[in-house]
Amino acid sequence: MKYTIQIVMLFLLSSCQAQTPPNNWKIANDKNTEGTTYLHQNNDQSMIRVLSVKEIESNSSSKIDADGRSSEAEQLEFALSVLWVDIDESRVEKNNKNTVLTGNGYTENGEADFAITFQGTGKDRKVVLLLTPPGKIAEAGGVQAITTPTFSSTVATTPEAVKPKISKKKNSQKTKISMTADGPYPIPYVIKTKEKTYWKDWSYKDRLHATAREGDPGAPRFGLEVINAASVGKMNSAIDKVIKMNNIKNASYGALERIEISTKLLGNTLHATIGKSNLAGKDAVLFIRVGRKKDSPDYHVFFMEIPKKTYREWGGIASILLATEIIPSLKSIPDDRKRQIANANPKQQIAIYESAYTKIMMQYYKGIMMTQSQTLLQMQELNYDLLFGDDITNPGIGN
Repeated sequence: MKYTIQIVMLFLLSSCQAQTPPNNWKIANDKNTEGTTYLHQNNDQSMIRVLSVKEIESNSSSKIDADGRSSEAEQLEFALSVLWVDIDESRVEKNNKNTVLTGNGYTENGEADFAITFQGTGKDRKVVLLLTPPGKIAEAGGVQAITTPTFSSTVATTPEAVKPKISKKKNSQKTKISMTADGPYPIPYVIKTKEKTYWKDWSYKDRLHATAREGDPGAPRFGLEVINAASVGKMNSAIDKVIKMNNIKNASYGALERIEISTKLLGNTLHATIGKSNLAGKDAVLFIRVGRKKDSPDYHVFFMEIPKKTYREWGGIASILLATEIIPSLKSIPDDRKRQIANANPKQQIAIYESAYTKIMMQYYKGIMMTQSQTLLQMQELNYDLLFGDDITNPGIGN
């Protein structure tokens, strides 16, 4: 598989003065991704990312040493999950008294080798990650590239006085949100009336398109498009057409995963995948579900585009389960599980989606009419620990 890495972005304010990068490395000249990113001068498919521990914790909504992560190796594994690196094999080694985790795995862009360590102490503690195409880590300088203090000293930080702040609104202020409102976006909670079904507090352009905040170009949004199969041919072509129709910027997505239970029970085809995009200049998660009913001439392509930070705050794929009525509430998932799900890699999250969808479809097939509390109990029985184990690509039916 050809390994490609899109140039990730450097977040710097005009008041921050970037210093000269180390030998053989150049600072990426972009503006959206947290921390500092360096590309190798001889091979820009190799990169080093430097983030503060605070940035890692902010992106994950969890302390790096929480949940029993007492050792540096466990903390580095957690940092990799936050940075969307799925570990295949890893090993721990010491270099200049640094704990270094090296190995290989998968990123959103394909297979990769990695080396990750900490630099600095206290408030200045940083995570330094080297990513290269398979077999190229030595050419990029190996472990030595990230265990020198050079990268730690060149990290640009944002002055405390000008950091953006999120205002927290009291419940009494929870009224119609204006286009200039700050604060969290409303999670897609389904409301049903006799006339319609909709997501609470979302603004609808029409029945099949809505955004979490009217007038906010960076707000989460969804769309559902009906695409004639004969006009596009393959399912991926239908998705690509929907991406173009909805002006989804810099979109990419992984392989479509078949939801087998839909075919077994109904004879329909249903696939899902998670990708990424750029929403109003910021990194976003792109969830896509595409289906075709038996004997139907059309593909139904559903997408949700959510800012990456918001997606994690919502619990990752758990929020998609809620939005698509597979679960009626997030109360069935403990907070620590939601954080674990939110920081899983895309392949794992799709496996969780398929497992939950399979379970609920089996209940309907058996003719079990469940109350909401019974449905919550069924969801609690989903073994999320098992889903993160070796059988992640093979969720069982009705476990």
